[in-house]
Amino acid sequence: MIKLQKLDRNHPIHGPAIKKLQRFHEQHLEAITRGDEIEANRLAERYRTVKAALMAETHNKCAYCETKVQESYAGDVEHMRPKSRNQQRALDYDNLTFACSWCNTKKGHIEYDDGLHYLDPYIDEPKDRLRFFGPMLKPVNVGPEVIRAKRLIDDLDLNRTALLERRVRRYEDLENLEGAYRDAKMQAIRDFAEEKILAAQTDDRVDALFARQFFRTAGMPTC
Repeated sequence: MIKLQKLDRNHPIHGPAIKKLQRFHEQHLEAITRGDEIEANRLAERYRTVKAALMAETHNKCAYCETKVQESYAGDVEHMRPKSRNQQRALDYDNLTFACSWCNTKKGHIEYDDGLHYLDPYIDEPKDRLRFFGPMLKPVNVGPEVIRAKRLIDDLDLNRTALLERRVRRYEDLENLEGAYRDAKMQAIRDFAEEKILAAQTDDRVDALFARQFFRTAGMPTC
């Protein structure tokens, strides 16, 4: 998980769709006040209007596990606070993000009554709450916020086999980049290796947080 930012309502490309959803949201709240039944297929249609905007926010990755969306699977519009328990936020753009099918399904309708909800990539700073030990993702053991991080990891199974295997392969690639940087005899080669190291950490790359923590620990250039 990396830090994310909601798009502005005046975004030149996605702004009109976000504003359109805002109008739907206001109509939805009025319908709830009247006690009207809300059809699920109508909600799904509303979500499709902002899916591209949400994907732009998450860099076409799952907001939780950083899995890149594949052409064979379009990904899901995800409610950070489940709509089953927060009907007023069912069409609230600030409550929506983009997720892979696995994370969206595992998260489901879970919401904790003690107020310690999952980490929110739009509000929390993931790098301060999550750490990798080898390929394993663990919560940072500081204060009550550790509960929110642990619940996210456990409930969404962020150490599932597919992710662990991917991180092992990623680790090998990052080690090779580190070696190329340290072993470079010419400045031009070192500059090229540094460029690749920085590129491996950009927001659009799979496992960007993993890469940033790897290079920070290794004393390499970070972004």
